[in-house]
Amino acid sequence: MKLLFETNQTDLEAAVKVAKATIKAQSWGAVLFFQAGVVQ
Repeated sequence: MKLLFETNQTDLEAAVKVAKATIKAQSWGAVLFFQAGVVQ
């Protein structure tokens, strides 16, 4: 699965890390295989 999102953050790599960590912290997030990226 590919997750794309928009952000107003200047550090896009950090924004991706936050999104991935937030999803993986959920009980259902640990079983997902996904890539996260920012749409510019």
